[in-house]
Amino acid sequence: QITDPFQVQPTADIYSVGATLYRLLSGTFPHEVPSGRSPVLAVLKDPIVPIRQRLPEVQEALEALIEKALSFEPSARFASAGAMRRALLEVLPPA
Repeated sequence: QITDPFQVQPTADIYSVGATLYRLLSGTFPHEVPSGRSPVLAVLKDPIVPIRQRLPEVQEALEALIEKALSFEPSARFASAGAMRRALLEVLPPA
């Protein structure tokens, strides 16, 4: 969305859901933003901080799901919200 707003695909929403899930679970943002650095540059250039580094009790499968949703390369993310939902349902315990 930042680099080419005319070519936004549904995978941008997948990224947003992954970032929101990361924030809800850990209480922090996926990227470390040093003082004086643009948050936009951090999102575009820096890898995320693995969520288990911030919240060790997160299961590995959920960490992998979040990392997939937050992939730099849109084609590496879930293809659709439905695909991400199905993956989440496999990872999360029954309610």
